[in-house]
Amino acid sequence: MTKTLTLMVFLLGTLLCSQAKAGSIDFYNYYIGLQLQGISLDDQSDQGLDDSAWTAGVFYKARLKDYFQFAVGVDYFYTEDKAPFEQEVNDKLSDETRSVSSDVTGLSWYLEAGVQYKFPPEDRWTLGLLAGYRYSNISRGILACSGCEDQELPDFKNAAYLKPFVEYQWTKSVITQLFFTQYVSGDQFENGLGLQITVWAM
Repeated sequence: MTKTLTLMVFLLGTLLCSQAKAGSIDFYNYYIGLQLQGISLDDQSDQGLDDSAWTAGVFYKARLKDYFQFAVGVDYFYTEDKAPFEQEVNDKLSDETRSVSSDVTGLSWYLEAGVQYKFPPEDRWTLGLLAGYRYSNISRGILACSGCEDQELPDFKNAAYLKPFVEYQWTKSVITQLFFTQYVSGDQFENGLGLQITVWAM
């Protein structure tokens, strides 16, 4: 499957480059926005996690007119902990000690780039395919607790993926993107479905 998707990227890139006019490849458009994604996790994993996770974050994106797009972003990651540990925590507001269960959370940074095709005559619809890399720092621990136990989950660290997407540009600043993510490396991530909404253009 990975070879098929890679071939699709190559063929789409060749087609777009052959059709691009020199006069149209002149300006970058920059955008900042929000992203929400649901991710399927390896249900055979021994990490003691749910088989799905959620990420929410911000991104910075650039579109080179007619054929190229790239983005960088950071997401907050959360999934239900199926094998939590408990720890006694002192609440500073009430000065009471209570038992709190762990959660699996962290931050995830990503970089992606690829090809796109904008449909004439108005160029509002865009279809594309990106290749990306995600680096995550995810752990099992107690939220907002200083000095509590923290268990790193190194299997989440590195993941590469392919991402087909479709976009619609409502205004100069507002673009919505629906995307599917297929992970081709990484021990925990399988695939994902998400939505991007730009909120500011430069």
